[in-house]
Amino acid sequence: DLFDSLGALQYEAGNLKKTIYLLRNVVLNHPGDHMARQRLAQAYADAGKFEKAEAILLELHDASPRNKQLIQMLAETYVSQDRPLDAESLIRDARIAGVDSEAFEIISTTFNASPATITN
Repeated sequence: DLFDSLGALQYEAGNLKKTIYLLRNVVLNHPGDHMARQRLAQAYADAGKFEKAEAILLELHDASPRNKQLIQMLAETYVSQDRPLDAESLIRDARIAGVDSEAFEIISTTFNASPATITN
């Protein structure tokens, strides 16, 4: 899709406002395009619009709860909103479900929780 390609180019150029505009058009025209929605969430997060990013990521996570990248992005969004307990809970639940990633350790250290705290 042209808007998706233009959105990617604008993102690489650091123009988040245009990126968001273009990716919103992609999502409106192709609501099932999960990658465009994920890129839109990332653009929102990069622009400091964490609530909007979180809303999109929660929908995507509900549809794909074992997706490590979505879990990581959602946890980072929680940390960025000064909600470390939500990030900790998300990571703990993912690990209980058998989903783990080295990135989870990095996020865990961000909010000063020991790995033992998160895995128990």
